Amino acid sequence: MSITNKPVKSSRLFLGHLHETAVNRLSDHFRTQPGYYKSVKPDNRLLEICKIKCGDQKFFFEMQPYSRELKEKMDFFVFKSFEEGYHQLMVELAELTVEAINLVIPADDDIENIYITGGFSNNQLFIKLISDFYPMKSVYTSEIFNATALGAALVVLGSLDPSGKPS
Repeated sequence: MSITNKPVKSSRLFLGHLHETAVNRLSDHFRTQPGYYKSVKPDNRLLEICKIKCGDQKFFFEMQPYSRELKEKMDFFVFKSFEEGYHQLMVELAELTVEAINLVIPADDDIENIYITGGFSNNQLFIKLISDFYPMKSVYTSEIFNATALGAALVVLGSLDPSGKPS
């Protein structure tokens, strides 16, 4: 519940481990330094190349609906560069996120805002992809990693302690 007693929908998806594992495999193949992915900026040309190469298929993940399993074997020679492979990875991670978000969005969707928290809130490519999937919504980021829990705790605190002051 929000502070105005309206229901709040939340969907959590822990992508960090999947991202780390796939990035390590990409980095090993393309011989990039650890953390190199942080320098990759959104590139519409690379997104188009990924769309042409992969289409509706997944390169990193199994094809079953709601699958969170990385494929055992991947042929990274499909990609010409780390950046190209990283764009495909982020497309697939964004698609997993959209699946999770769509589980909590009601059929009569009037939700205006989506908030991204955690490590992916700093990833420009990820935020761009989520924004592209939801063009009629505003996508916001937060650097507070436990924003949902913090908000819930503050609401509960207000109902338990009328002064509303954390101690």
